[in-house]
Amino acid sequence: MTTVPSSASATALDAVNECLLELLGVTELDPEAELVDSGVLNSLAMVGLIAKLERRFDIRIGKDDLDLGNFRSPLAIARLVSAKAANSSVPVD
Repeated sequence: MTTVPSSASATALDAVNECLLELLGVTELDPEAELVDSGVLNSLAMVGLIAKLERRFDIRIGKDDLDLGNFRSPLAIARLVSAKAANSSVPVD
């Protein structure tokens, strides 16, 4: 079982997983699964994911956030979402 670090809320991780499962058409995804290098998350899927997350959390993921490290795993994406939401008026939890 993966423990969610304080830099990524469980709510954000759940939301990221939900979006990824829907987007990728899979039924299960490990929070530490390698998405970028494995090719699971390609550029088109990443654009769709970003749009879903921006709508869901009322955040903006800008070009400075598009570092592949931010999208390497569901946990990395949840950290990004948590950080963006912390700077937003809409809380993640």
